[in-house]
Amino acid sequence: VNPNIQPSWHFHPELEIVYVKHGSGKRHVGNHISYYNGGDLIFLGPNLPHYGFTDRLSGSNSEIVVQMKETFLGKHFFALPEMTNILQLFERSKAGLSFYGNTKDEVGARLSSLFYMDEFDKLVEFLKILQILATSKEYNILNASGVTLIVQGQDTDRIDTIYKYVRNHFTEPIQLEDIAEVVSMTI
Repeated sequence: VNPNIQPSWHFHPELEIVYVKHGSGKRHVGNHISYYNGGDLIFLGPNLPHYGFTDRLSGSNSEIVVQMKETFLGKHFFALPEMTNILQLFERSKAGLSFYGNTKDEVGARLSSLFYMDEFDKLVEFLKILQILATSKEYNILNASGVTLIVQGQDTDRIDTIYKYVRNHFTEPIQLEDIAEVVSMTI
C-alpha cells in the first residue's frame, strides 16, 4: 500500500476485482454511488469508470486489486463449456458487482493467500476464485452499466480533471463553458 497515491477517477480495459478487508468507504462506479461498512468486494467490467474505494479516515487503508484482461488465458479459454459461469460473470461485471456475506469473506481470504503461492498455484487458485464469484448468489448489481468509456489513454487525465472540478464545485451551478476551459477545450 502506498499512502501517497491519491485515488483518482479512472477506467481501463481490464476487468478488476477490489477487496477491502475492513472499514468503510464509498463506492463510486460509473453513475452509481453507495457506501459500504465492514469491508467490500467488488468486481468491475472493462472500461467502467470508478474512483478509489478505500477511505483513509475510516480505517480501510488497504485493498487488494487484481486486474486481468478477458483473454488473459487465451482468446478462447473462457468459451470452453466448463467456463460458462465465469464468462457470464464477466458479462454481469459490466454493470459492476458488489459481493457480501460468506462470498466476500471466502474470496477475500483466498485473494490474500495468493501472495504466498507459486505461479502455478496462483493461477489455479485464481480460477477457483472466479468460479466462486460466478456461482455466488451473494451479490448486488451496482447498475453502473451504460457508462463504459472507450477513449484514448491521454483522455484519462482530462476526465480526471473534470471529475475533480465537479467534485470541488458540486454545490455551485457548473456551466459547460467552465468545464471546457478547465481542460482547454472549446464547445
